[in-house]
Amino acid sequence: MKILLISNPENRRTQFFKEAAAQQGYRVVAVSYLDLLTEKVNLAEELAEAVCLRIDHREKLDGTWHLT
Repeated sequence: MKILLISNPENRRTQFFKEAAAQQGYRVVAVSYLDLLTEKVNLAEELAEAVCLRIDHREKLDGTWHLT
């Protein structure tokens, strides 16, 4: 099973998520926003094979940054 993760592939959170998912039998493909915007990655192709899509982003709430 494949999880498509839209995030910074070099981020520590991304690496942790990939390792945790791998322990549960999932294959995680991390794609950066830049790769999507510059069309280095075909999003439709990646989504066709993915079972789950996770988008890692930050949202500013009450003056502080929170991972959602």
